[in-house]
Amino acid sequence: MKRVLFPFLLLLFFIHPSTSQNNRLIGLITYQNTGEPVNGVSITPTEGANPTQSNDVGQFQVDFKGKSPGDMVKMILNKDQYRVVGVDPMIVEVALRQEAGDLVRIVMVSKREYEQREERYVKAIEKQLAEKDKEIRFYRDQLTENKLTDAERRGLTQQIGELTLAVERLEKNKTELAERLARVDLDQASSFARKALEEFETGNLEKAIALMDDEKLDDFWKHTLEQEEKVKRAKLQGIENYMIKARLSFAAGKSNDAYKNFLKAVERDSTNLSNLWELAYFCAELNQQGRAINFYQQALHQCKSESNQASLLNNLANQFKNNNQYDQAEAAYREALENYQRLARDNPQRFEPYVAMTQNNLGIMYADLNAYARAEAAYREALEIRKRLAKDNPERFEPDVAMTQNNLGNMYVDLNAYDRAEAAYQEALENYQRLARDNPQRFEPYVAMTQNNLGSMYVDLNAYDQAEAAYQEALEIIKRLAKDNPQRFEPDVAMTQNNLGIMYADLNLYDQAGAAYREALEIYQHLARDNPQRFEPYVANTQNNLGAMYSDLNAYDQAEAVYEEALEIYQHLAKDDPQRFEPDVANTQNNLGNMYQNLNAYDQAEASYEQALEIYQRLAKDNPQHFEPDVANTQNNLGTIYYNLNAYDQAEAAYEQALEIYQRLARDNPQRFESYVANTQNNLGAMYSDLNAYDQAEAAYREALETYQRLAKDNPERFEPDVAMTQNNLGLMIYSMGNLEKATTYLNNSLSLYRKLAQQSPKVYTPEVARTLMIKALILVTQGDQSAVNLTLLKAKELAEQYPEAPISATVLQYFDQLYREINEPLERAKAQIQPLEAKIAASTTEAEKVSPQQEMIQILVEAWRAHPDNRGLQNQLSNAYGSLAWYLLFAQQFEAAERAARDGLETDPFQKWINTNLALALLFQGKYEEAKALYLQFKDQSFNKSMDFKTAFLQDLTDLEAAGITHRDVEKVRALLQR
Repeated sequence: MKRVLFPFLLLLFFIHPSTSQNNRLIGLITYQNTGEPVNGVSITPTEGANPTQSNDVGQFQVDFKGKSPGDMVKMILNKDQYRVVGVDPMIVEVALRQEAGDLVRIVMVSKREYEQREERYVKAIEKQLAEKDKEIRFYRDQLTENKLTDAERRGLTQQIGELTLAVERLEKNKTELAERLARVDLDQASSFARKALEEFETGNLEKAIALMDDEKLDDFWKHTLEQEEKVKRAKLQGIENYMIKARLSFAAGKSNDAYKNFLKAVERDSTNLSNLWELAYFCAELNQQGRAINFYQQALHQCKSESNQASLLNNLANQFKNNNQYDQAEAAYREALENYQRLARDNPQRFEPYVAMTQNNLGIMYADLNAYARAEAAYREALEIRKRLAKDNPERFEPDVAMTQNNLGNMYVDLNAYDRAEAAYQEALENYQRLARDNPQRFEPYVAMTQNNLGSMYVDLNAYDQAEAAYQEALEIIKRLAKDNPQRFEPDVAMTQNNLGIMYADLNLYDQAGAAYREALEIYQHLARDNPQRFEPYVANTQNNLGAMYSDLNAYDQAEAVYEEALEIYQHLAKDDPQRFEPDVANTQNNLGNMYQNLNAYDQAEASYEQALEIYQRLAKDNPQHFEPDVANTQNNLGTIYYNLNAYDQAEAAYEQALEIYQRLARDNPQRFESYVANTQNNLGAMYSDLNAYDQAEAAYREALETYQRLAKDNPERFEPDVAMTQNNLGLMIYSMGNLEKATTYLNNSLSLYRKLAQQSPKVYTPEVARTLMIKALILVTQGDQSAVNLTLLKAKELAEQYPEAPISATVLQYFDQLYREINEPLERAKAQIQPLEAKIAASTTEAEKVSPQQEMIQILVEAWRAHPDNRGLQNQLSNAYGSLAWYLLFAQQFEAAERAARDGLETDPFQKWINTNLALALLFQGKYEEAKALYLQFKDQSFNKSMDFKTAFLQDLTDLEAAGITHRDVEKVRALLQR
């Protein structure tokens, strides 16, 4: 169910980039000083690309895998008798160009020519050294003259020192200087620079320097700048041409063309912060998080302003979060927050709103990670700032207050804190409605979004009338807005229709659910034709919901078809953006598993669950907070598969793994995860019950029930249905253990709760009332109250027929026909046969006279039960008949036969515990005191029926037998035992 969160993205740009970043290097190799091309050069990249060689025009091309513009790459160049003009004679290290057509120029030279030129430069430098030495000697000779004043002597000494130091430096660096001069490509040098170097080679250094006159150099640079300015203006115009074309293409809905032109603009000037920012935002709008992240990071490298850096970091963090890269997201948000807080200390009026915005975004991220305490703290800090700012400037900041209230509402829904969620939503809604009165165009969409969130919350609470009202109000607003602006608001129409579909499916109103889903799907598919990258995920999501609905309707072929379509979309998207879409692949696999499980296609179900689990476990290694709940959910589903396959060891292992995760999560976040702990306990209880491990089953069910009851105290609308369900499960299990009274208590509690819930949501819970009545009918069969059984069955049928579209109703109606027929028809035939015997027994004057007709009756019932062994009514009737025979045999003083009859009765139906009263007497009167004593102690404190306990029944039987003159020496010991 989609709830709308409001992160804040700075800069309302659009656009989308293809990560086909330029990783191709195109090079040109020329000869030094001539500019002629060099062919046949062997080029061997050190990593990420295959070797190649230069062609006849000196060009080569290398594609580097996994590299991006700006990355440094190394290549080894080799041509016999030639070397690279550079520091290393063979290795070239260059950066990949931003612009696809930008050539990397490499210069080579004949080794011999290079060495000769270097040698000439060394000789020219040595000539200079010789002249300097001559000059030093001249000054030293002057120092020997006596005519010099002290000042002149000091001046000469200083000149000698400076010249000596210059000579030492030149001597030390002459080889390196010669190498550097030898590397100069005269083809690329100015005409007077070439002449200067020629003069230097011939030893005319002063003339060379004169040719490089300062004024001449300055004039050359000035002229170059003038030409450059013209080129620069033309370049800017050219880049802006691409940007304008990109924006116009986007306006025409041509995302690919828009991206292509945005990318060209950025490649032609990778230092333009504004264009990089716009391109990053465009990628984000099209859900291309990987590309958006790349361009935001490039923009950060170009950004010098601290406030702009904070804005970029905030936007970058949003993309990391959307890409499930939460560690990177938190780091970026935190850095943005620190920047804004530092700026706000000097300029609170300008930067406090941005502090609040970043706190709000941190809150959204922490909520995604189920770190609700941190989320709430971040939201509260944002809210405190925004409310304070809104006091002085309500028009500017009330929308931000409403936004944070909305996000708090979403968080409280996740925590099942519905009262607080509703309060937050209502406060947001009130703000938006007030703002919309003055400015409907701007704020009506927010009114609709908040109504949408309220609707989703009411669905969680099973308050479907309120949910439908909220959704319909949202839909009325959005449809009206979409008439004038379909491009902007049709996605919101589809989202609300999707939510309505979920609600109608919960209510088993499948025609309405299908219509809503299909309307949403039609809109999303239409939008995806023009903008697949943005809207294909929504197409897949709606397909997923349709699949769940078809599954509920047992239309499994249709369900499988739409699930497979959704899976194909997500898998295709995940190839380019695995971090963003692999969770959706896993979710759809999980849904397919559920469907195959409903079809009893357990092998396919297990395969789907295993694929989902593999993805979730891998994602949880890097991001446990976000994905461990999904791991646990899939383990739970796998446990149910193994349980259905009677692979109980595997089922228990899967359930226990799910339980361990949920219990660990619940320690830090009980509001969010305690209900999942209880659900898994319920599943374990069902499994242990099937294994007749009743102690473990009861312990698991009781833990689940205790949790649900505790949660229901604060949140009855949400958790009372779970309380009723668990009481139902406990009742059935305790019934299997033979404790009918206790089982009846749990079932009555469940029935009472379901009846209460059915008053609020009859469509949902009336069928549950019917199902619980069917279970209660089974217990009444055991108790032998045939009329009560039939009345209960008929009532269950009547209730189920009120809502025949509900799957539970269909089950109840099917079971009713089977149970009613199986119980009543064989029983009625048997009753017709034993009716004369019952009349004979009723006419007897003593209990002993009843023995013979009772034995005949038992024979008829035994034959009937053999013919219908599953008929609980016959089983109950026969067991009771054995119990009555044991009582009559006691009065006939046939104590051994009475014991056999009592044991036969209990063996026929262990639920007829009352027969133990006759068994205890038969043992007592045979002198088997210790065996009788064990029974008396076992049952004396238990309830015999609604009006008495076993102790009272035991004592009454002793009195009745004594009145007939039947007693035993141990009777008083038994009385004393019972009176303790």
